[in-house]
Amino acid sequence: MTQEEVLKLYSIIKTDDLASFCTLAKDTNVLKLSFGRFPILSVCYLYNSKKIIEKFGKQLSAISEFDCVYEPFALYNDFKAKSGKSIRLYATKSIFIMPIEMQAILHKDGFVKRNLKRFAKSENTYELLERIYQLNDQLFTVKDDKVKISAKKLSPRQKRGLILVSSVVFAVIFLFGSIFGIIAGTIGLGTPSSPRKITDARGFASLASSGKTATLMNDLNIENEILLGNFSGTINGNNKTITISYPYNQCLINKFSGTIKNLNIVYKNLNLDLNESLSLLAKTNDGEIENVNIDCNAQITFNASNSENYFCGFAVTNNNYIHNSSAKLEVVATAVSDGEACVAGFAGKNYGTISACEILIGSKIECQNVDVAGIVSQNHAGAEISTSENQAELSQTTNLSTWSPNVAGIALSNAGTISNCFNYGNLSATSTTETTNNSAVLIAGIAASNTANINHCKNIGDITVSSQNMSIYAGGITAYTTSQTNADSPTINFCGTQGNLNLTKESDKVFLYCGGISGFMTGTVTNCYSLSTFENAYNQDELNMTALMVGASYGQAFFGNTNVYLDIQDVYCLASEKTEKTLAIVYTNMGYSFVETLNADIEICATEEQIKQSSAYWE
Repeated sequence: MTQEEVLKLYSIIKTDDLASFCTLAKDTNVLKLSFGRFPILSVCYLYNSKKIIEKFGKQLSAISEFDCVYEPFALYNDFKAKSGKSIRLYATKSIFIMPIEMQAILHKDGFVKRNLKRFAKSENTYELLERIYQLNDQLFTVKDDKVKISAKKLSPRQKRGLILVSSVVFAVIFLFGSIFGIIAGTIGLGTPSSPRKITDARGFASLASSGKTATLMNDLNIENEILLGNFSGTINGNNKTITISYPYNQCLINKFSGTIKNLNIVYKNLNLDLNESLSLLAKTNDGEIENVNIDCNAQITFNASNSENYFCGFAVTNNNYIHNSSAKLEVVATAVSDGEACVAGFAGKNYGTISACEILIGSKIECQNVDVAGIVSQNHAGAEISTSENQAELSQTTNLSTWSPNVAGIALSNAGTISNCFNYGNLSATSTTETTNNSAVLIAGIAASNTANINHCKNIGDITVSSQNMSIYAGGITAYTTSQTNADSPTINFCGTQGNLNLTKESDKVFLYCGGISGFMTGTVTNCYSLSTFENAYNQDELNMTALMVGASYGQAFFGNTNVYLDIQDVYCLASEKTEKTLAIVYTNMGYSFVETLNADIEICATEEQIKQSSAYWE
């Protein structure tokens, strides 16, 4: 690797950019690299790169032989700042700082005890571990596969301080212990060590604007409206269930900047007339939501005009973190005005991170003149949706000529990153408008429109569209992908699709763009495969632009030739009787032309087994 490539990899690890690391890690030799003395996993531990460690830690911990590349000076400086006296043990650049040694240097003694046996080691590891702990006045021994590490000795100054603090604490405890003991033991103090114990709806309501830490002690049935306002505290649901049985019509929390975890919330038979956006939890999430599970059935009518309106499971706007959470939604939504309306399982606008989240099997969202997405409506620049999946059936119908119905398994629009996401739900859209007014149906397994990066995602669900007079853009991964600016190059990488695409339109005057990967695409497609099947055949006269990979693209015509704005590498697709095209049509400065052949790295395979043997296939 060049020094520039090494520094780029170092920056990816330091910033814990999992999506970019996954792209590089497809080359398994990358995992064997060592920045001079620092193997990749040791660097991850130094910078606490949690996402990369979670996905690749086990694989990296087994590597014992490394390929050395350039050692960034900034890496050495950061190590020097944390290593203390231990730095002298690695003065020679011929010694690797093995990951288990790095954990010892960072004082992760419990981790070393639990994991020493399973980690790869050098011939010097045991000796170095012993010396690392000696430098910290600790004893390290291994006997019969049992690791013992003595506690770190206190300095005389620390001992004197501890004695003084202990004396003061003992006096305070002696004076006030009985009083606080009674309070802490019954209702709690509202602190992390003594959370407020919530046993009824009144106690839950008292959390409003308190900033307290609370734990639910039993299931709650809330029959009267509770609004927690701007809440910055911590709610540990203790895996209990809150049932909302009053006529819910305002967000439970307005602005949330605390922590909610281990909570189940059930909403019974909501009937909502919405003049503004609503979520089942927070209007704005600036905090952390983890292991929260929502169950809701609702009838929704959107009434607002000339504005964006969302109905969402967790937050209208997510600015921070939603993790390991789920929603089971049975929703029927209708718009009776000309405002923009959307139902999304987790968030309307995502500026943060949504990871390990799921719309559960059995969920169903049916919309009329309302867009629908499994996870997010708008995934903005810098935002991330990762390791999440949609199991819900999503559908939309429209009879409006001015409304372009959008349906997507993960996000309606993506300008950030979507990675490691799956759509299992069947998707459908129906337009019965008699005039088009330049509107179009956009429907896709992952993102309806995309201007950024989609990595390691898969669509399994079927896609069905029926249009009377409206153009159609449909694809297994995206419906419409193109760059926002001339400098951008949206990428679909390491993605797969296998659902059936059944698209029909009554008018031969409007186009149908259908592709296994994307209906319309400019940018880069790499290491992808399509097992999609098609119901509608390619037909120039009927303007059916059905193609195995991409329905349509932009290009530039000159001297009788056309340059297509597509970079396709290592792509595999299943042959179909409906079309032989890999790209059906190209729009250029001279109009459009039907594509006979596409000079790209695409292999058309006769059987599924051939694709499953390819380098791009994954389960």
